[in-house]
Amino acid sequence: MGLRVPQNQIVTSKYTTGGEYLVEETYKNYQGYYYEYNDVTYAGKEFNIKSPVLIKKGSDDVNKLLLNPKTAQYAAISGIKINDGKIHSLPKSNISFVTNNDGVVPLAFYYKKKNENPIIIRAISEESYQTLQSDPIYQTTYVGTYQGKPKSIDEADREMPGLKIFLLG
Repeated sequence: MGLRVPQNQIVTSKYTTGGEYLVEETYKNYQGYYYEYNDVTYAGKEFNIKSPVLIKKGSDDVNKLLLNPKTAQYAAISGIKINDGKIHSLPKSNISFVTNNDGVVPLAFYYKKKNENPIIIRAISEESYQTLQSDPIYQTTYVGTYQGKPKSIDEADREMPGLKIFLLG
């Protein structure tokens, strides 16, 4: 016997011609019947426990980044994986990335292996940064001012694509 839900809690037999809802797992446009239960919208004509969840276009639940066609291009370049319509982000650094009251970014160093896929970016010490700079297997960069040379997050991200998502995402 399947799960039963009182009929007065479900609004069934609604229909969309498309452009209104996205399937949450794939971010693909949904066209067809849908129903609402507990303020959540599901695909299908009648209640089914396995029905995919739908999200309304333009709602706060929609990751606007995933709707941008350039996201797929950036993901391919930077090594970020987007599976089932969701971004699988890179591991977070233990370093908190904030600016001080003057808007100056604190100095931080990062590296990644050149031949590693997916790309894994890690924060490192200045000493490790200096050591890895001469190693051809690793790519290094920094953010902040180092040896009198300032480098913004955007500049560092151009050198090491994916760093901005690692730091801010």
